Amino acid sequence: MKSLSPKLSNSLFSYLALRILLVAALILFATGGAIGQEAVVNRDGSLLFQEPDDESAVLDILSRGTKLQMIEQLGQWCKVLTSGSAQQGFISRDAVRIGTMLPGMMQPSVRSGSEAYQNLQSELDKSETRLSQTQRALENLERMLEKLGQLNQAAPESSRESEMIVKREADITGPVESSLYSHSFGFNLYSGLYFDGRDNTVGVSSLWSPAFIRPLSIEIEGGLTFLEDQDEAIYANFGLIFPFWTGWEWMNPYLAMGGGVLRRETGPPRLSDTDINPLANLGAGVVLNLKGGLNLRADLRSVVEFSNTEDKFDGRFYLGLSYLR
Repeated sequence: MKSLSPKLSNSLFSYLALRILLVAALILFATGGAIGQEAVVNRDGSLLFQEPDDESAVLDILSRGTKLQMIEQLGQWCKVLTSGSAQQGFISRDAVRIGTMLPGMMQPSVRSGSEAYQNLQSELDKSETRLSQTQRALENLERMLEKLGQLNQAAPESSRESEMIVKREADITGPVESSLYSHSFGFNLYSGLYFDGRDNTVGVSSLWSPAFIRPLSIEIEGGLTFLEDQDEAIYANFGLIFPFWTGWEWMNPYLAMGGGVLRRETGPPRLSDTDINPLANLGAGVVLNLKGGLNLRADLRSVVEFSNTEDKFDGRFYLGLSYLR
């Protein structure tokens, strides 16, 4: 094979060296040629991160046209220095343009890191707070739903317990149909006698059972006692009726207690003085349910009269009709 001439060899070597230098210059321009050059942000709302990672802390929010100083290029990230606030961070390579601003690209009116950024950061903090509150509310709602589910599971057992409680109360207090339990008010007309002096008595009374003390009843009573050797005595009583249930719907026994006054004459008729003595009574009775609110009532009580000379103990029995509704 024939060798090349020295002149041709030198020309070929110069050509290859020039090509190598050109390729090296292109590589340098593509990778490191931008280092130290000026760049601008080419879109609004570009984020400046602390690290080359979009999940790292955000240092600033940059506007379109913000001037930057290129420090280093790492793949899709550029390490830059902002011209206004002198912050150093990383921005996406797609968000910057290396070189001067293109025509129509406006210089931002608000300096990066300024009050606008602080206001936006404040709004982000408020949004985060609202999200936290919403999360807590959802957690509370979830706990409430869990409790509601537990209550629904326990409902059949609670219903059975409620039925048992109602049944026990009915066994104690009796049915609501019982006149002595269901009445709101009533009237009594009766006659009777005192055991000691065989004195007859007649009277009327009214019963009132307000809802806040039911089944108890308040009784207001007044009447006359016909004394053997004196004018008739007038008495008035105020008391309470305590009904209780025995299992018989047609009969309602009760306990009774009360107090009042007795006006009696202390001497012969037409010539005596008048005394008003306190009374106290305690006893029991029974109401027999007839029909249509009409009842037969029997009452037996021990009565004490407190007089100026001596206290008098006696027993009183009366039988009468009562109407309750």
